[in-house]
Amino acid sequence: MLKVNIGSGLVRLRDGYINVDRDIFASPDVLGDALQLPFANIDRLLMSHLIEHFSDNQVITKLIPEVWRALAINGEWECIAPIANSFGAVQDPDHRSQWVPQKFLYFTSHFDDILNRPDYEQRFQLTYWEYNTAEVKVKLRKTAEKEPCKCPLCLQFS
Repeated sequence: MLKVNIGSGLVRLRDGYINVDRDIFASPDVLGDALQLPFANIDRLLMSHLIEHFSDNQVITKLIPEVWRALAINGEWECIAPIANSFGAVQDPDHRSQWVPQKFLYFTSHFDDILNRPDYEQRFQLTYWEYNTAEVKVKLRKTAEKEPCKCPLCLQFS
């Protein structure tokens, strides 16, 4: 099972994760960038406090397609970010986007009826979300085909 912690910084995950960062001073296991992941067929991808450093446009046009390419079918992407309008989200001048759980729904089939946009062509299955006043945590799965939305909102009303 290939598990990757992308943008690891100084956080070291020892339970089988390969720590990847573009900063050599972080002493990663592998030098690499989130927009050009050095692996394919990843089973688990962790991205903790990295996505907010990309603009919304970069996320849509570069990051999401690259994560989609690198994940194996049924591979899981766990993404953690400061929740929008928290101190953690707005204090860092290098943060270029803000995140709430519902924003990740745009990368699922949830909005297929409303959005017919080619730049949202990769459709994950959102399998989990949680949030508090500090951060948001989601898990998305790459599926073989577009599946009906099973996000927490849809499951609540089904």
